[in-house]
Amino acid sequence: MNEFNLIDYFFKQHALTRPEVVYGIGDDCACLRIPNGQDLLVSTDTLVSDVHFLSTWDPYDIAYKAVMVNISDCAAMAAEPFALTLALTLPTVEEGWLSRFSQGLVHALNLHQIALIGGDTTRGPLSLTITIHGLAPYNKAVRRSGAEVGDVIYLTGPLGLAAFGVKLLSHTAILRAVTKCGFWRFASARLLYKKYAHSYSYVNIFCKARWRLTEMPKTAFCDRAKYIINSEHQASIKKALHHPVPRTDFTFILREFASSAIDVSDGLLADLNHLWESSGLGATLDLQDIPVHPLIQPLSSDDHPFEFALSGGDDYELCYIMPKENEAPVLEKIKSTNLSCYKIGVMDDAFTGLRGLNLESQYVQLSSKGYTHF
Repeated sequence: MNEFNLIDYFFKQHALTRPEVVYGIGDDCACLRIPNGQDLLVSTDTLVSDVHFLSTWDPYDIAYKAVMVNISDCAAMAAEPFALTLALTLPTVEEGWLSRFSQGLVHALNLHQIALIGGDTTRGPLSLTITIHGLAPYNKAVRRSGAEVGDVIYLTGPLGLAAFGVKLLSHTAILRAVTKCGFWRFASARLLYKKYAHSYSYVNIFCKARWRLTEMPKTAFCDRAKYIINSEHQASIKKALHHPVPRTDFTFILREFASSAIDVSDGLLADLNHLWESSGLGATLDLQDIPVHPLIQPLSSDDHPFEFALSGGDDYELCYIMPKENEAPVLEKIKSTNLSCYKIGVMDDAFTGLRGLNLESQYVQLSSKGYTHF
């Protein structure tokens, strides 16, 4: 199968039509017609194998997530996505892999009525680059730089579950490697327990491997880990990591009320850092109000679940900021539409940077740690 047959069979025949798309796949360029009174917003993301996703993932999940994280960029700026391009680099052409990838791509695009309008295919290490196009009413796109002193900071949902999934995957791989080497000894189990006691996955993995947990140290952590890692919770964790839900349901809120916004992709502290830097202000977070996902809260008596929420990333919830006077009407609208939101802090000019208010009502400096490529 050559490049053009590949494009026609797996991608072109599934492309949606939209009134803004005059023509798409098949010409040297796509042609778009932007409606009167609308601004065009464009964003590009590159996802690289074994950096943003594992090469062992189901290709369906790779494609689906790639679309959703790009939609999330549009959601953060209160734009409605309508078209995208895909540049796909493949080490080899495997029709079974491409079929699953195409299914995930088409499903994600159809859910949000987005047209695939072009792209490129080439040979090389597995990666994909998506450029998404969105529309927002003239001057209604929400930027990172609009916050002012006294504006309140909100989240659209709880954080941390996807980062927990990454930890689960990483330590699963470690323990599989150990067992493959033949280190099936109790001494090895104790060493792994000691070294990876901060991992929330190992108890479940040992259960699957039929280790005698009665010989493992008895801690509250073990009990909590066994509680959380059941099949239903595993499905929820996998869904959070592989099938994120972009918060397009908050677009109308952001357009009318928000002064600044960003999606939480690299971690709350890292992404909030962009907001205060762009606005030239500081931000104070009430740490007890940070919504940790309820599935990971019971896991440990230490701070790890909280760290997942603050610095984990891959959540794709929205962090938005709005003037204090908009708070009451926003909460009323959210209540009427059965949505939820969480107030986590305020913008101020008393200092530069991020700080947190802890349970003892003391200010603590927060570092903007999160995922970075370099």
